[in-house]
Amino acid sequence: MTQVQHSGSEHRVHVAIIGAGIGGLATAVALSKAGLHVEVFEQVRRFKRVGAGLQLAPNATAALHGLGLLTAVRATASRPTAWRSYDAHTGTVTREESLGDDIARRYGTPYLHIHRGDLHDVLADAARAVCTVHRGRRLTGLTMAGEQVHLSFEDGGRAHADAVIGADGIHSTVRGVIFGGTRPRFSGMVAYRGLIPRERIDRLGVGPEAAKWWGEDRHLVHYWVSGGAELNYVAPIPATEWTEESWTAAGSIADLVAALDDFVPQVGWLVAQTGALMRSALYDRDPLLRWTADRVTLLGDAAHPMLPFMAQGSAMALEDAAVLSRCLQGVAADELPAALTRYERARIARTGAIQAGSRANTFLRSARAGTKSLTVQEVYAYDPWRVPLSGATS
Repeated sequence: MTQVQHSGSEHRVHVAIIGAGIGGLATAVALSKAGLHVEVFEQVRRFKRVGAGLQLAPNATAALHGLGLLTAVRATASRPTAWRSYDAHTGTVTREESLGDDIARRYGTPYLHIHRGDLHDVLADAARAVCTVHRGRRLTGLTMAGEQVHLSFEDGGRAHADAVIGADGIHSTVRGVIFGGTRPRFSGMVAYRGLIPRERIDRLGVGPEAAKWWGEDRHLVHYWVSGGAELNYVAPIPATEWTEESWTAAGSIADLVAALDDFVPQVGWLVAQTGALMRSALYDRDPLLRWTADRVTLLGDAAHPMLPFMAQGSAMALEDAAVLSRCLQGVAADELPAALTRYERARIARTGAIQAGSRANTFLRSARAGTKSLTVQEVYAYDPWRVPLSGATS
């Protein structure tokens, strides 16, 4: 591990982050800006452009704005003018939300769509500028000894830090070591994800709005990414079982068209324009009662993996990063357990509510929300840089 020299007797708190996904990299930037010494350990040897589109609602772009990265994100993002929910069988609009300038004025930051790879690139560049990002380091062990956490890796390497943040996803090694290994819950849904070049679908007249076509037990969402050059869509379809979990498993366009055969014709026409189709099983977990053990805590999907039906998974990780940095700013090494517990308490009710809302899959479905549905205000008005740090949920 890189040794950092500090002037005088001052010890700069040293944090190791496990995982260089969106949550881990955002946390690296946030903690570095807060004055901590940060190292990131990622198991892959090379970052690849994986995944598809992400929706960044104002709560997510507020987090990025506080990191100083919103301008860079805007450069490759698309800005939708509206959100429309449709009855997939009749084409009737069931709910419409104005986005564009209206939502930016209401909440202070915009609603954007971006390719996951483009957001990851922005975060990776920002993290490498302020800390060390180690790749090819798969965590195999973690032990706490006094005021240090010791890490061991598959390549035989070892490291230590004052605190460890597990940002290593739904199959988190850190979570397994600290809280025991359990299998994530299969939702009974398989998501098909496609990207379509603009020139293939201009004749279909797909506008600048985001749309969700709601069926009885399945749906399709589409919106523009890559600065408007590609239309991204995701279609979760019921499935009885799944034996692989991958962003890049091949999907059959014919199978998806058949699965949506009772939707209005333009949905099938759109899917038929896809060049390559990905599919993956959708998993989540029940909310944890606690994320923190002494000097180790969890973040993002390691703490609160959720189904994508509210488009808030990445937003929750970005919020986590901002709130965690606020809780750790200025703390001494011996204050870390209390500070990490404060972070957990500030976030656990919020993320649990979003997990439950995502599983229910009713958010934005119709103009009349159910009694248990989260409101747009509750979800989008959350600014992680300003929200009170004692158990705030909105």
